[in-house]
Amino acid sequence: MNRSPRVIRWLAVAFGAAAILVAARAATHFNQTYDEAAHVAAGTEWLATGRYQYDPQHPPLARIAIALGPRLSGARAHHRRTVWEEGNAILVAGGRYMHTLTLARAGVLPFFAILLVVVWAWTRWLAGEGAATLAVFLTAATPQLLAHAGFATTDLPLAATFCWALYAFARWLEAPTRRRTFAFAIAGGAAIVTKFSSLPFFALSAVLIVAARWVTGERGGDDAVRTRWHWRDLRAYAKPALA
Repeated sequence: MNRSPRVIRWLAVAFGAAAILVAARAATHFNQTYDEAAHVAAGTEWLATGRYQYDPQHPPLARIAIALGPRLSGARAHHRRTVWEEGNAILVAGGRYMHTLTLARAGVLPFFAILLVVVWAWTRWLAGEGAATLAVFLTAATPQLLAHAGFATTDLPLAATFCWALYAFARWLEAPTRRRTFAFAIAGGAAIVTKFSSLPFFALSAVLIVAARWVTGERGGDDAVRTRWHWRDLRAYAKPALA
């Protein structure tokens, strides 16, 4: 590898690391949002008791990641009546409110890193190293993503695993090898156990990806015969029907 691609790649790493540090720093300055206590409570229940009865409308993956830091720091289940009471009891226990909340928010940062890696890999696959680094910079500098990366909620984990699943699906369409099938299964499973709403979003997105590949003539596999379709070809075929 010559010097230029290496420098470009390290720029992408620097942008991503800076964004993660900004999100981590911001997480120590703000009180909890409305639903953070619920996620902490549900994740702590799973880690402490092996049950998942608090607010089971969402799968547990992101909530387990959120509750892992507080649990390792000594947080325990209080068995309160509602998920909100339980979460607040966990956060204020021992007089370490901000410490516990910050540990919970730290559980979202790995998902932010996954999102940045997926953005880099997907863009590099389509447009090269320079475009991938620019995409990482734009993603890392998006205020909404930075804000959600600093909250102990399921929104950023969904964005990360959903994009990962779509990228794995696109690569699988290109060449459905055993390794890519396994990668797609892992990514898709991660999206599902992060949030159930990933299912309808993924189904619609997958249909659009397949349609786009058909229109633009992308490869269906390494050994497949490549047939190119363009919008101008579609117009040419449509003219006799419209005449």
